[in-house]
Amino acid sequence: MTKARILADYAGTGATTDLATQAELDAVSTVASAALPKAGGTMTGDLVPATPMSHRSIVINGAMKIAQRGTQEHPVDTTNYSACDRFQVHNRTAGTCDTYSDSESPDDKGFSNSLKVDITNASDLSTTDNEAVIGTYFEGQDLQQIRKGTSEALPLTLSFWVRSPKTGIHIVELYDFDSSTQRFVSAPYTISTANTWQFVTHTFPADTASGKEFDNDNAKSLGIQWWLCAASDFTSGTLDQTWRDEASNSNRAVGQVNVFDNASNNFYLTGVQLELGSNATPFEHRSYGDEFIRCERYYSTSFEDHIKPVGSPASAFNSKHLYFHIYPYVDSHFAGIQVVYKTKMRTSPSVTFWTGRGSPDATSGRVAYWDGSWSNNNGFSVDTTGSGPYGFNLGGTINSSTRLTQFNFTADAEL
Repeated sequence: MTKARILADYAGTGATTDLATQAELDAVSTVASAALPKAGGTMTGDLVPATPMSHRSIVINGAMKIAQRGTQEHPVDTTNYSACDRFQVHNRTAGTCDTYSDSESPDDKGFSNSLKVDITNASDLSTTDNEAVIGTYFEGQDLQQIRKGTSEALPLTLSFWVRSPKTGIHIVELYDFDSSTQRFVSAPYTISTANTWQFVTHTFPADTASGKEFDNDNAKSLGIQWWLCAASDFTSGTLDQTWRDEASNSNRAVGQVNVFDNASNNFYLTGVQLELGSNATPFEHRSYGDEFIRCERYYSTSFEDHIKPVGSPASAFNSKHLYFHIYPYVDSHFAGIQVVYKTKMRTSPSVTFWTGRGSPDATSGRVAYWDGSWSNNNGFSVDTTGSGPYGFNLGGTINSSTRLTQFNFTADAEL
């Protein structure tokens, strides 16, 4: 097939025979060139060439697809990472709540899951420092493109879908954990109809204050926090909608309604996206596999997805234990096991072991082994010397008849 024929087909001229002359070839080239965008040109419509087409969103698990800890976290009475990975609920009220990975969602907008906060005991906020927020947090090394603390700092646009049981003003904030005084900027959004999905978008101003850069490391630098309730310590001032040092909490959540005022209240959140610039682009839907790997940097487990490691025995709720065949060194009866995480974790995690005999042995930290019957008494122990963000070691003295060891684990390196 000639080049002319290929160009004719591409340009949609309807040509069905090879074009022979140079004049015909030039004519088709002109049509094809007009149909293609010029190098360095601007494309309009749904494409936004000023920002990357992928990896626009800084948020991990914004569609609430991943729930490694299980589909319910009960109860959330202080600070817990919720049922949905990378989203934490901090509750310092007289009330209590549970969190769920829930199917209630704006499915006509492309979402099938949400984070549900279920109020189980109400709080009247009579204590002045009562508060409750949903938060998601980011490493400083993933935020350098924001250029915060320089004259070239960029604004950030947050968008999300929310369903609240309360009408009226709600507050969402960005919180900078790196600055010595810590900094924040708040934004109000108004729920017009209770228990109805609503799309919210807000652009936060750039922070050009000198010396307020994000640290270039793997520690917590920035958080997005959705207020659920706030007592007078957080509401008695004037809402700050520009970046400021946190000299006082009183300006952070002015006007916030009390989502905790009734034990029948449920608050839902999904479709969370934070991106550079002053415009909200369509939500960046990532594959389940992509989001799972991102989440495993912060929390990794050998349990099946959506399985919460509670109860006894462990085999009653999860049959897929890690098994290792052991051939002990007879003279000293010592053996070792190395486990490598599927994804390198953010830092050396806190590792908890679960065995087929039930919950971990808090005294010795040992895992079960088989020498004719399952036993925790002389099982393997953690060798912290060789442990880190890549994996961990087990080792110890075992009976000469031991042939098999069994355990599950959770590894937590959350911000």
